[in-house]
Amino acid sequence: MIETSIQEIAKLYSIEGVSLLPIVGIDRNGYYRHDAIRLINFMLNNVVPIIGIDVFLLKNNILTFTDSYDNWYCDRIKNETFSQFTQRSCANAMRFINSYNSKGAIPIFDITAFDFNLL
Repeated sequence: MIETSIQEIAKLYSIEGVSLLPIVGIDRNGYYRHDAIRLINFMLNNVVPIIGIDVFLLKNNILTFTDSYDNWYCDRIKNETFSQFTQRSCANAMRFINSYNSKGAIPIFDITAFDFNLL
């Protein structure tokens, strides 16, 4: 189990994110589909559950919210181990990302990992 941020993991893999600062006002990055999948695989291999994904759209170099503020989230089930939670959340996150239809725009995925500091 690791305690690190998504942005630190991305740096480790030389993954360039898309800054979400202009749209959400916080210093975090979203990631293109193929990079989001790489990050999820890392999280799966290092037992880091994913608790949510927000989707933004990039079209004509302009980043926007989706019309319906598309997102996905995953809560830990009672008595579920962190290993089970990680496997389930990563599998569901992967399905969400792979099946997301952005209707001509480029989807940008903002992944939120479980914060072990809250335990």
